Order: sequence, then structure tokens, then C-alpha cells
Amino acid sequence: MNLYDQLLQLQVIPNAYSEWKEYREDLTDYIISHLEWNQSVAIVGIGRGNDIDLEALLPYVKKLILIDKDEQALLAASKQYHLTGKSKVELISQDLLGLNAEDYRRYAERLVGELRKKGMNTSMEVLLEVAIQEFNQLVSKMKLISLGYKVYDVTIAIGLHSQLLSMIEWIWQVVLQTIGKQDTTLRTAIIELTPQVICAFHEQLIEATKSKLIIGCELGRKNRTGTVQGAIQGLEDLTEQRKLGKLGRVEETILEWPFNRASDIVYNMLIQVDEVL
Repeated sequence: MNLYDQLLQLQVIPNAYSEWKEYREDLTDYIISHLEWNQSVAIVGIGRGNDIDLEALLPYVKKLILIDKDEQALLAASKQYHLTGKSKVELISQDLLGLNAEDYRRYAERLVGELRKKGMNTSMEVLLEVAIQEFNQLVSKMKLISLGYKVYDVTIAIGLHSQLLSMIEWIWQVVLQTIGKQDTTLRTAIIELTPQVICAFHEQLIEATKSKLIIGCELGRKNRTGTVQGAIQGLEDLTEQRKLGKLGRVEETILEWPFNRASDIVYNMLIQVDEVL
């Protein structure tokens, strides 16, 4: 199995549905409180839907569009919330960077293939050169970002900003761990790219939305210092979009997200509601 597919499986958090119950209820209630009757609502990066009660949301919407790059996760969410066959539910399998599974598989296979040549004796210089080449190819495709959106009344993205580029770095880190090496070069390139990707993503969201954007980003881990990559840039760019007059703040709240209590990973999530101007 390709490394990318193995890591996709590891993204499934055991017991998330049961452990996130209170967070899911609070977040769903907050979203519903900012909807007007009979609107079209798109949720991007919904995954398996463990953080939003889609069945509870359904009676309040005219159309519910669920978007995620992982088709199996979409199907799991549909089954979990008894949405299969519902006429006002649409599932869209779409990577938010305009990439596809084969792009990630190729990137992973090129790195793993390089390792297979010499194993623990793999040259770090050669491996990094391959990684940067493949990363640049992914970036060249990202410039063609096409989210495939129509126009929706309300668009929602919760906990997504920190995940937009995470798979690229995750694959690289697993490859490095295999040979006991460390490197910050590619991570630095990803961090430098993040603001550009976030800005392009927000522009797509704004263009696709008539009424409101509801966006949730991690402020940080509870009882820990430091920011979350992707999330912090997301919050900064939302502020910039407001300065540009594209968004108008409606309301915000902070919810506790028990991402993985067994590993003591709990985030303070800032949920912001903006009107699209």
C-alpha cells in the first residue's frame, strides 16, 4: 500500500465520534443559530463529520453540500448521519488545493523509491533534492486551485486550515524517520507557502459564498504555548480580508475541541462568523 494511503488510514481517530459529543453538539447549535431558513450550506473538509451533527443540521437547510478529498470519509459521514439517498444532500470528492490522490501517491512513491535504492545508506542530499523537486511539482499544480464550487448561501470550514498542507510534510517526516534523519528545509518551504495557499483558499470561499462564512481555526493546544501552523495564518488572513472590505465580522466564540484526550491533545477552537460583503 502506498504511504499516502497508509497515512490516510491513520487520520481516522478511534472513538472520535463518542469523545467529541459535547463539542459536536455545541458547534452544531452555534452553526444553526447563524443560519437563515432554507439556505444552501456547504461544508468543506468535512471528513467523517465527527465535529458537526449533519443529521441535526439537515432540517434547517435547503441543500447540504459535503466536500472532502477523501471519498471514503464522505461515505462514512453519510452513513453515520443517515444521509444516504437524501435528495437535498450532495457529496463532492474534491481536494481543496486542486490536487488529487495520485499526486500525493506519486510524491510519496518517489521518496520511498529513493529509499529503496540504498536503505539506511541513502544520501540525505539526494533525498532532499528529490523531495524538493516533487514538492515544486505539487506547488505548480496548486497554482491551478479549482475548488469546483457553485455559489452557496453559507460556507463552513472547521479545523481545516491546519490540514491544507499537512499531508505533504507528514509524508516527508515519515520518510525521514525511516532512516533516522532530520531536516527543516522542506518544512520551511511549506511554512513559507502557507500564507499564499490560505489567501487563495479564502478568495475561493468568498467567491463561492452569498451570505456567511463560518470558519473555525485552532488558537492552540490547551495548556500549551505556541500556535498551530495553517490555523494562525488562516486567522491572520481573515483579518486582512476584513480590512479589504470583503468580510464583515458578525460574531465569534471559543469551543474546546477534545481532539485526542488519550494523547492529551485538546485545542481551543476559535469559531468566527463573517458576512460576505
